[in-house]
Amino acid sequence: MNRIYLDHAASTPLLPEVIDTMITSARHVNGNPSSIHREGVLAKNIIEESRKSLAQFLHTSPSQVFFTSSATESNNFIIHSAVQAGNIKNIITSPIEHPAILNAIKFYNRNNNINISYLTPDSTGIIDLNELEEKLKVFGKGTLVCLIHIHNELGTMLPLVEVAQLCATYGADLHSDTVQSIGLMDVDVNVPGLTSIVGSAHKFNGPKGVGFVYLKDSSHYHPLLYGGPKERNMR
Repeated sequence: MNRIYLDHAASTPLLPEVIDTMITSARHVNGNPSSIHREGVLAKNIIEESRKSLAQFLHTSPSQVFFTSSATESNNFIIHSAVQAGNIKNIITSPIEHPAILNAIKFYNRNNNINISYLTPDSTGIIDLNELEEKLKVFGKGTLVCLIHIHNELGTMLPLVEVAQLCATYGADLHSDTVQSIGLMDVDVNVPGLTSIVGSAHKFNGPKGVGFVYLKDSSHYHPLLYGGPKERNMR
């Protein structure tokens, strides 16, 4: 029986050229990218070329792109960092965010006394920008807004530019889970108020186990995982 795979919102098949690249790398690229010998430099160069390609797609600098293991790790990193830095006391989100956002927020609400305020989306998943603005007026600076760009189940698209402009007006930070949009549409991160986004390669025909974070200003963030100097000491 022939089956046709249609669940691309959950995960996509690898493109043939991706498979070829992974096989070539597995056979010939064995170095640690932190090593200074030829094999390490080769591995480092491949990572940096990938970073440059992604940065070009996002219309940003490679220095603002950090690789992770997944969008879940990326989302947790953003929230962890915002809370640990002590700059964020309030989080505005919606009850239909991805569990990688909702469960991380609930953890910090229990353990760090972070105030959470939920927007009320309509039956199609659209949020009310007036409601968001009223909450921003109350909380203002020291607020992180976490809203998904394209909803993973409903397909609803957030008006990212308008939301970012509202956040900029009231001094809030905007983090958007762009997992369902990166690779499928142009996303320009050069919007005032938008401070971070995340993505995952397996949503656009890349391998599982590869995610990324875009940070407008990495100096405001602390690592989620501590160890060596990978990803410019961020991971």
